[in-house]
Amino acid sequence: MSRVRKTRLRESLLRRDDRILLNSKLGRHLSTIHKNEAEVQELNLLPTGSVERKAALDILKKKGVFEWNTNPEVNKTGQLITSRRPNPKRPKTVEDFGPCSKCTGFLANSSIRHHVCKYKHQPMNNAITRQSTNNEIAQIGSRSVLVLSRATEGRIHSIANDKLRTFIFPVLRQDDITLSIRNDWLVMVYGNKLSLKYPAVFHEAMIRSKLRLTGRLLLELKECDPNITDYSSIFKPKAYDTVIQAIRNIAMFDGQTNRFKKPSTAGRIPRPLSELTMATIIVFNRRRTGETQNIQLSDFELREAPDKQMLSTLSDEDKKIALMYLKMKIRGKKGRTVPVLLDPHVNMCLELIVKYRDKAGITDENCVLFALPTNSLRRVRVINACNIIRKFAAACGAKDPQSLRATLLRKHMASIAISMELNDNSVAELADHMGHAEKVHRDPGSRSSSSKGSVRANHKQGRKRQSDVSNTEEDGSQNNRKSPHAISKSALIEDFIEPDS
Repeated sequence: MSRVRKTRLRESLLRRDDRILLNSKLGRHLSTIHKNEAEVQELNLLPTGSVERKAALDILKKKGVFEWNTNPEVNKTGQLITSRRPNPKRPKTVEDFGPCSKCTGFLANSSIRHHVCKYKHQPMNNAITRQSTNNEIAQIGSRSVLVLSRATEGRIHSIANDKLRTFIFPVLRQDDITLSIRNDWLVMVYGNKLSLKYPAVFHEAMIRSKLRLTGRLLLELKECDPNITDYSSIFKPKAYDTVIQAIRNIAMFDGQTNRFKKPSTAGRIPRPLSELTMATIIVFNRRRTGETQNIQLSDFELREAPDKQMLSTLSDEDKKIALMYLKMKIRGKKGRTVPVLLDPHVNMCLELIVKYRDKAGITDENCVLFALPTNSLRRVRVINACNIIRKFAAACGAKDPQSLRATLLRKHMASIAISMELNDNSVAELADHMGHAEKVHRDPGSRSSSSKGSVRANHKQGRKRQSDVSNTEEDGSQNNRKSPHAISKSALIEDFIEPDS
C-alpha cells in the first residue's frame, strides 16, 4: 500500500467532526472510497453484520484514532479521541489517558488495568515484545500494563532512539521531573548516547537515574531563573551562577560548613562550560589536544593584551581586530612556547571556570586549568581533549565527523598557508604560532596546482562572505559586537551531563 493512499485511509478513519463516520457509516465509506486498499479488501470478504467483520472494522477504526492521537502532523487541533466518553464531573487531562498495547484504544490510566482486550493481534509497537513476553509480566491486571501503554504511545521527543522510547522512559514515574525532560532535545541526545554506551539490560536503571537527575536540575534551574526553558538556554556565561546555585540546592549545600549533604549528587552534575571552552580553543587556535588539556592555571593568569609596539605596525582595521583578543602562552610540543588567542567570550568562560574551581572540588595542588575533582591529593585529573573533540564532532551534524580532529585541522591550516603562497616572514610567523617547522608550510609538492587554485578561490570567497555578514550585523556599538568565534549552538549537544571517567 502506498504511503499517500495509506495516509488518506487513516485520515478517513479519524475525522472527529463527523462522529457518524466513526461509527455507523465507516464500513460503507471504506467499501466505496477505499475499496482498492488491501485492508479494506480483506474486510469486504467478511459477511456483513458478522462478528468477525465488526471486530476487523473496530481494529481499523482504532488504528486511525491512534494515528490521530499520536501524530501531531495529522492532529492539528490537539484534541484527543478516547474509547469511552469521560465523565464531565471528573475532569481529566491528556496525561490521564493512554492506549492499550494490543487494541490501541485510548482509556483512562485509572481503569486501563481492568481493560480486557478481546483482540489478540500484535501491539502497534513491535519493539515492546521483549518486555511483554518475559515472565508474562504483561498479564491483565499487572502494573506493567501502564508501562506497555506508555511504550505503545511513545510520547517523547522525535530524536529519541527506540531504547529510550520503549524501555527507558515508559518505566519512569510520570511526574513533573519526567515531563520536563521528555521533550528536551539535549536530554534526548544525552540519553541516546547513554543507551548506546550501556546496551545491557541491567544498565537501564542507571540510565533512568541519570535522566531523572537531569530533570531535577532543570526544574531547579527554572525556579532560580524563569528565563531558562530548557537545557540549551543555560549554555551562556550569564547563566553560570544560576547553574551553580541550582546544583547547590539539589545537593543541599550548607553554607556554614561549606559541605554538601548529598555530595554524590553534586559530583554527578556536569561541567559543560569547561568542555565547550576547551573545544573552542582547540578548533579556533588549531592547537594540539595534549597542549590544550594540560594548560596551566598560571598560563591563564599571565595572559596579556597586544603590546603597543606590535599595534604600531598594524593598520587601523587590523588594530581593531587585534584588540579583541588576549594572548596566552602555553607549553607546546618538545617544550616550545606557543600562543593561544582568547576572544572575549572564551576569556569570560575561563574566568568563570577559575572562579568556581574550589566549589567544584578541585584542590589547590591541581594547577591545570581544565582540571577535574579527585579524592587523591597525588592524582591530577584533567578533561580528556581527544574525547571532547570526538563527541562534539559526532554531535554537530557533520557529514564526515572523522575529519574533525585536531591533527587534521592543523594540516588544513598548513594546506591553506601553502595555497596562499605567503612570503617568508608570514610563513615564519604562522609556523611559530602553530608550533610547526617552517618546511611544513613551504612544501610545494604536497598539493597540485589545481588544488592550490581551488583552495585559494574558496579562501577568497569565504573572506568575502565573512565580510558581507560583518557589514550586515554591524550595529555601530563595540560593546554589542558579537564575537566571530563564539561557541556555536551546534556544539551544545552530546552528553553535557555525563561524568568524566
